[in-house]
This record gives sequence, C-alpha cells and structure tokens, in this order.
Amino acid sequence: MRAAIFTALYLIAGTPLLTPEEPPFRLVLQIDGQEHQLVAGREATIEIGGQQRKVVATVAATRQLDAAGVQFEFPRDMGFESKVDGNMHCWTLLSTKVIVQVFTVKDLGIGIARSTLENLIGSNELAEATLVLGGKSHPALAGEVRSKGNERRLLGADIEVGKGRVTILLQDMVDDDSKPNQDYARMLELLTKTFVVRESK
Repeated sequence: MRAAIFTALYLIAGTPLLTPEEPPFRLVLQIDGQEHQLVAGREATIEIGGQQRKVVATVAATRQLDAAGVQFEFPRDMGFESKVDGNMHCWTLLSTKVIVQVFTVKDLGIGIARSTLENLIGSNELAEATLVLGGKSHPALAGEVRSKGNERRLLGADIEVGKGRVTILLQDMVDDDSKPNQDYARMLELLTKTFVVRESK
C-alpha cells in the first residue's frame, strides 16, 4: 500500500521526492597511526596529544591529475579514464560539457596535437590559438566540429616536459547560444591557475 502511494505521488509530481541535500562523504583521518571516522562538513571531537579537539573536515571542490610529468586540478565531479594503446597513453577527464585529454607517445619525442586535430577536423579547418597553462601561454591549434545539430570546439597544444612532449586536448560542448559553457570556462581557469610541469622521473 505504501509503495502504491509513493508511486502515485511520484507520477503526480512528475519528479522524484528528493532529500534536502545530498548525503555527505565519509572521511578517514589518520593521526599517528590512529584512524578517526569523520563525516564531511560535520564537527567531530577527537583526541590529539591527550587533548580533546574539535575538527571539521570538508571535501575539496577539485581533484588533482598527476600524469605524464604534469599536474593540475579539475572539478571533482568529472569522470576519469586512463588508456594505453601501443606506445600511446591517454588520460581523459570528462563531463557532459567538457573533455580534457592528456596524451604521451613513448619514444616519439614529439607532440601529436596537430595530427590529432587534423584527424578530427581536417587540416584546412584549423586556426592558430593560445592555451594558457599555469600562467604561461602556449601556441595551440583550434577548430570546430558540427554534427547533427551539435557543436564542439577543440583546442590542442604540445608542451615540453623533460626531454619529450605532452599533448593537451580540450573539447567544449558548446551551448545553444554558441557561447562557451560554464564548465569549460571553469576548466580553463583551473588550468591557468594550477597547471605545473614537474621534472620527469
């Protein structure tokens, strides 16, 4: 009976019944080998050095990719994939509006931004552009792909990392008004502020 009532309410409202806020993350804090169970955003009391301390732990809005000799932050709700195909290794961060890919090709020693974009768009459709990474401007190539009413704007650059090159490729799933979407703008901001090239091991 209760299930029937819930189903009827669902159909009448047209949307599921939602809780006021999402369930919080559970966190584990380790101090001197001792684990403390915490709930994100909620105050807890733990003992540190024989004294009771009040602590609040929160989950950061971003995660950090550390791959191919580069590091940068990205929104924590983006998906992550890592794929190796022969000599190529590709790390992919994706959401419904943005895709960021980091490529390396073992033993090649050169970037693949141009060849990748030419395969997707065509050599005649590319234009010179700039990609800002960690406050430094890098020469880049840009282009657009349109299919079945959808538009994607692509931006790719090759950067020097150690003795090799790393390719960064971004895809912006353009909104209906043809303006860059907010997710893409946020990703560009994070790349500008947090991108770091570290020494290859």
